[in-house]
Amino acid sequence: MLEWTQLGNLCMVQQKNKQKENYTEEMASKLLSKLLLLCTHKKLKKSNYKMKSIFLYYVLMYQIMN
Repeated sequence: MLEWTQLGNLCMVQQKNKQKENYTEEMASKLLSKLLLLCTHKKLKKSNYKMKSIFLYYVLMYQIMN
């Protein structure tokens, strides 16, 4: 289970990697799969973190696609 700070760090790393030539689809898919796990985690289904997770997922999708 990812901590929120770890997730933030992942976002920063992905943004830096995106600016380099070595940014790959594989890296993007790994990050998105971790986010999907976070969004669908059992503990989050009953908490307000689920909405934050889903929002963060879509923000990252937007960043990766652009």
